[in-house]
Amino acid sequence: MPTRSRPPSAMGFTLVELLLALGLALILGGGIAQMQVGLQRSADLAMRVMRERRFQDRTLALIRSDVLRSEAIGLGGAATGPCGLGGRRSVLELQTEAGTIVYSQGSPPSSIWRGEVLMRCGPAFSLTGEASLGEFQNRVLIDGLQSQGFRAQNLDGTRLQLRLIQQFSGPSGPVVLENETLTAMRKVKPNSP
Repeated sequence: MPTRSRPPSAMGFTLVELLLALGLALILGGGIAQMQVGLQRSADLAMRVMRERRFQDRTLALIRSDVLRSEAIGLGGAATGPCGLGGRRSVLELQTEAGTIVYSQGSPPSSIWRGEVLMRCGPAFSLTGEASLGEFQNRVLIDGLQSQGFRAQNLDGTRLQLRLIQQFSGPSGPVVLENETLTAMRKVKPNSP
């Protein structure tokens, strides 16, 4: 019996069909890879925003606790406190039993910090969390602030509004984070706004 030969189209794909399928697979794979990169960037940005928000919350909680312990408050004065300001401007001065606490904003003390920084010059804390008498520290609390990134405003003589505004680069441009809180206060120096 003679064997029948199959028609050429039934034997498999032609070279053109294989190249076309390969091209479509590459386009589809490239699209999926781009989508994955975009999703990763979005996830990275969301994580960074959460981390910066935690830093802001922690910074505002520290300032709020210092304000509550203070006996007198000065806003944006010329105080220097026990530490040098290094060209930064004083934005909040607090008189406490442990000593003067000065919050200053301006250029960072070293290149590891980005943008402007908010620094706290005041009594160090002991291992139990209490302010130490006579021991002072000058520490960066938060970086990446805008030029007016920290503001303390006397609302009515009994409440102080604290606001932090940070800015950093995101995948599609600058990202601005703003956080504010209210805190009670005891006294305000007469020259404060």
